[in-house]
Amino acid sequence: MKKLLGIIVLGLLLSGNTGVVNANVTFDKYRLGNTLNVKVTCVNGYKFVIVQDEDGIAVTQYFIEKDGNSVPAKCS
Repeated sequence: MKKLLGIIVLGLLLSGNTGVVNANVTFDKYRLGNTLNVKVTCVNGYKFVIVQDEDGIAVTQYFIEKDGNSVPAKCS
């Protein structure tokens, strides 16, 4: 049973999921008030917004309007 589990874990590690490993991540930090932190980050060429306060953290993708449609914002 341990061999089977080891083979599965090793297979998953070597499966070539490079989307997360090669992520290009940058941060722009802002502070609003005493407890609210806002960060704009770029991951794989797209913008995400991270908001943190004393209650927790929220992450959402940043969208813009282009030709009447809502599309994910790309990092410049």
